Amino acid sequence: KVVRCIILRSCVFPLIIRAVSFIRFPWPASRTDTLLFWVAFHALAPAMLLLYLGYRHRISHAFAFGPTYALFLQPLRWLKRIPLTLFLRADTIENHEIKGQSSRLAQLETWLESIAIHRVRLYGVSEVLAETVVARHRLAKPMYSGILRNDIEPVRCSSSTGHVGPVRLVCVGILERRKNQAFMLQCVALLGASPSQLRLDIYGVGTDRDRLKQLAKDLGVDKLVRFKGWMPAEEIWGSVDLLLMPSLHEGAPNAVLETMERAIPVLVSDIPEHREILSPGSLLPLDDTSAWVDQLREILESPRKSLQSLREAQASSAARLCFNWDARFTKAVLS
Repeated sequence: KVVRCIILRSCVFPLIIRAVSFIRFPWPASRTDTLLFWVAFHALAPAMLLLYLGYRHRISHAFAFGPTYALFLQPLRWLKRIPLTLFLRADTIENHEIKGQSSRLAQLETWLESIAIHRVRLYGVSEVLAETVVARHRLAKPMYSGILRNDIEPVRCSSSTGHVGPVRLVCVGILERRKNQAFMLQCVALLGASPSQLRLDIYGVGTDRDRLKQLAKDLGVDKLVRFKGWMPAEEIWGSVDLLLMPSLHEGAPNAVLETMERAIPVLVSDIPEHREILSPGSLLPLDDTSAWVDQLREILESPRKSLQSLREAQASSAARLCFNWDARFTKAVLS
């Protein structure tokens, strides 16, 4: 049996008929960052999906990565009576609140989300994400709600087998309040360490870059901290002893998964999303600087022993995340 699906992600509508065909939204790729594009995209995408793709190619299944794209596919689901699967990777409403954006925008997003999730098969990358989104809506309910975590490859040995020189700490992720890098700068300042003891590299780009660089200067840790910008993952992990993730909120913390795959130890905020995938030994109370400083001081005093202890504690957590994601994804869409 040939299964014909629409996969909606970003601004590309892939069509599966034994192979994958990519059908782009008819708009110049260099002009997709304007308000005019987004108005046109929201106005035309549902009709394009329903009439041009849905009926012309006799689509039998649809799935989307995000509520907005599921919203576009709802007319197709309703009229053709086909299953629609929605994969959630983050809570957009929660992110709006953390960024302090307009409450009216959050209300609009919440209303649109209720339409997007109605009668779909909903999968979150974490249990708390799926439960939070479903519980937010009284009337609109998905047909099914479940979990499809991100997977990792079988754990490889860390390149950091011993330890010489300063402890190499990193924060990886978009530079914004949700990732809470400012908290990490405060902890480093309280440590009172020297450049010969530690180095903190912050990878990523975002709206908070200038603010964080100024904060590092104000706290007197600018000699310990380097802002590295965006870099490919393979250029980061070879020179890392410990990942620090004091996030306020996460969907699927990809940086954490990448380090677990490489047997690099992590310390993360004790939030539900981290709690689902890591053992208690890697979790530290959110916003409790003393707990973080005490843990980091112990690592500085005995790097090899402390880092190995963290590595061993997260090994069982990593083993649970090794599975065939493609097989589970296919079952979720086609079941």
